[in-house]
Amino acid sequence: MTEPTRAPDDDDGMPPPSEPPTRTDAPTRSDPFASRRPPRDRVVAEEDARTSAERARARQPAIAVALLAGVLVVGAIGYRSLTHAPAGVGKPLPPIVPARGKSARAAAPANAPDAGPGRCPAVADPFVLGDPPKAAEPADPDAGPTEPGLSPFAIEVGRGATFDGGFAVGVLREQDGGSVASVATIGPDGRGGKLVKLARSRGDMNAPVVVGRAGAVLAAYLEPDASGRAIKLAKVEGDHVTWGPELSEGRDESLAVDLATSGARAVVVWDDLTKDQKRSQVVLASFDPATMRVATEARPVSGPKTDAESPRLVARPGGYWLGWVARGDAPPKAKAAVDPPAKGKPKDAAKRRAKHDDDDDGEDTGYAAETIDARWIEIVPLDEAGAPTASPRAITPKDGHVLAFDVGLVGGSGDVIVVFRDDDTPSGSGGGRVSSVVVRLGGVGEPWVIADEGLGSGAPAVVPGWLAVADVSGGTRLAGLDDKGDLVGELVVEPSLVGGEILAGGPSGLFLARPLGRAVRLYVVRCGAALAAAPAK
Repeated sequence: MTEPTRAPDDDDGMPPPSEPPTRTDAPTRSDPFASRRPPRDRVVAEEDARTSAERARARQPAIAVALLAGVLVVGAIGYRSLTHAPAGVGKPLPPIVPARGKSARAAAPANAPDAGPGRCPAVADPFVLGDPPKAAEPADPDAGPTEPGLSPFAIEVGRGATFDGGFAVGVLREQDGGSVASVATIGPDGRGGKLVKLARSRGDMNAPVVVGRAGAVLAAYLEPDASGRAIKLAKVEGDHVTWGPELSEGRDESLAVDLATSGARAVVVWDDLTKDQKRSQVVLASFDPATMRVATEARPVSGPKTDAESPRLVARPGGYWLGWVARGDAPPKAKAAVDPPAKGKPKDAAKRRAKHDDDDDGEDTGYAAETIDARWIEIVPLDEAGAPTASPRAITPKDGHVLAFDVGLVGGSGDVIVVFRDDDTPSGSGGGRVSSVVVRLGGVGEPWVIADEGLGSGAPAVVPGWLAVADVSGGTRLAGLDDKGDLVGELVVEPSLVGGEILAGGPSGLFLARPLGRAVRLYVVRCGAALAAAPAK
């Protein structure tokens, strides 16, 4: 057989041929792996696909960054066009029709929806009472300054009020080696804060209660005296203080006092023990704000058989609404039947009965906690002199457990809305449900549950046009109120009110207080219309 021609080596000095010679008459050998080996075109395609996928994955972060930057730029341009549009450019958006009636009264869910960014900004820098603490250096330089909270012996503020000069609130602070009662005022624009000293306060009392009357502020606060306690009345006009009469308050443990003015009179109410010391009653007296003299002597206004406490007073056209918490005996607790005494000595049977009484249901009742009595709300209309124009009427179930309540006017007809928190838990605890009922001179409306889960402690706050309720998270749920007492939108957490307490409200905004260590900051905030007009689901 002829040998195949060998290609010359490179070192022969001759260039290799362009094509290796082939032998046409040589037998062809089949490749046993040809059927298993993928075609070269497919291998190249797969490698190209893998390379393209790797390149696409490598480009994804850059694409995401570019898209995010584009969104931020477009958002910034849109925000600037909305907030810095020249006068006359664009048209106002149509108003959202507020939700009313039963749909807006539906109970709030357990996790109340977050209202998003704060929509109640302060209109001016706060008016600071007391010496604010120095800001401590944060552990993380990027964390920013720390916000000091409430400290011992901090300034105490009471309920606020509106008057022609803006807002006012009673203040109790440690000063000059003791407690000093004062009245703080701030303008409707949040500026011009002023603190007017009333007198040194003795004992552990509350901050003064205030109410506005034209351009003046009336104040009432408790002071210990030889017979127990006295209520001191004062009128603040600018920096001038005019003192009124002192009313004997008695020795009741309660510090509840309220004050209101309507027409030519002003009325002060409190609770005190009856002469037999067996129950509490609501007592009322009226005085003339012009002369600061007593007009009518103190007299009880609650029923003779009612155990009444915690009065709340609100002025209406032609008089007042007065409400209080009435207490009744708790329903008797059913006890298991005592087994008949077995045969033995009478002394052993007496021991068994004593053990059953002291160990009811496996609990030692020798040191009982606060008794959960039945508590309901009664209300009565008064004329301008403070005289009742009808009999007191229960407006909540008498087998309920009212923990706290607040009252406020709705509409221009003098109707009153009563918002209360009800739960069979000790006073001061959180939770329960918040309900409301509108009371008119012609009758009582139907009560509605506003929220039934996720509530904090304290009383709901009713100010003109708004309802505020503490949330279990420490925030404040806020919703608008219309002229009929219905919620406008949902009761949602307002972030800009976290850590603050709503003291009063008026056409110029909400009056707010925030603690600052041992000091306190007073704000005026204005809530956006979007908060009040959020449609109910």
